[in-house]
Amino acid sequence: MPCVSPEGRFLLERPGWWEVSKDQGALVLVAPDTGAGFRAQVVLAREPGVSDVALEQVTGDRLDQLSGALDDFQLIDRAPAVLSSKPAQRVLIACREHSLSVTIEQWWAVTPSGVLSVSAVAPTMEYDAFADVFAHVAATLQVTEHD
Repeated sequence: MPCVSPEGRFLLERPGWWEVSKDQGALVLVAPDTGAGFRAQVVLAREPGVSDVALEQVTGDRLDQLSGALDDFQLIDRAPAVLSSKPAQRVLIACREHSLSVTIEQWWAVTPSGVLSVSAVAPTMEYDAFADVFAHVAATLQVTEHD
């Protein structure tokens, strides 16, 4: 059964996770509780009104924001990607959330109705267990455009 965002714009195959929020156009999925404390999660969102900028500018702006906002920010990988059949950028980042080391994988693409993003986060020591799920969510995401 696919997940659908509040506006019906995001469709993806649910990887056995729970929807916890459909807030302001965002769809938040959390992993089943493993008892480890921090639960891996994926957030799908669109930033409306940002559609007339180049992907490289969005990428630079996002990396600047992330490096300023995250403790011990470390860019591990940056590569071109595809998100909902649009050219996209994918980054892999390590940082610290309080005393926990986390890994963040993000994809973003510029669409006619705004910047589409998928943000996935897991404790760094558990990232390998979630990497395929994160990639699957990004690969199966389908977006319908509404004006």
